Amino acid sequence: MGRMTRKLVATAFGAPREVLTVVDVELPTASVGTVTVDVRAAGINPFDVKSVQGVMGEDPAKLPLQIGNECSGVVREAAAGTGPAAGDRVVVYPVSGAFAETVVAPAASVHTLPDTVDFDQAAGLLLAGVTAYDLVETLDITETDTVLVHGAAQARSDRSRWYSPSAAGPPSSRRRPRRITRLSVPSARRQSTITRCCWTPSDQPRRPR
Repeated sequence: MGRMTRKLVATAFGAPREVLTVVDVELPTASVGTVTVDVRAAGINPFDVKSVQGVMGEDPAKLPLQIGNECSGVVREAAAGTGPAAGDRVVVYPVSGAFAETVVAPAASVHTLPDTVDFDQAAGLLLAGVTAYDLVETLDITETDTVLVHGAAQARSDRSRWYSPSAAGPPSSRRRPRRITRLSVPSARRQSTITRCCWTPSDQPRRPR
């Protein structure tokens, strides 16, 4: 048997608190073009919750269901010429089964993490960030456009490094801003909600009392 790692999985489809558990699994053997990363934090996204609940389908062949598509951590090992080296701080996206102590990911999914961004912050930025980037690219959004941002009180980012389109959020609460301007990646990092939207290998799923 090869190297083992702990991983958070869903043993069935249903309420996360009832079906999530931590198991010991064999770590895939690293090969050319892959990088082994020790996970420090993993991003939690609506897709993960919906997958566990069965909203995305209930194929029993997928059980136990691996969860998580993005994480941050430190490179344990990497083949020569793949880019990152052992000891490098990285963010990984996309990857399957990010809620684990260690993941083996394609080298193309592993990106160097600046020292100015901590692991918790990085773990939840790429999936949402890439979604926003694709939106901007697909719709050809410019600085003269207005964008509706659902959940505008939550952490978010846009391409305001290059330009600053205005973003209007639905007024679901009187305390939330009706209009948000000049959003930026630095401001997203200051949102306290980011640090609560990640999972770390030391976390254990809570069982109902």
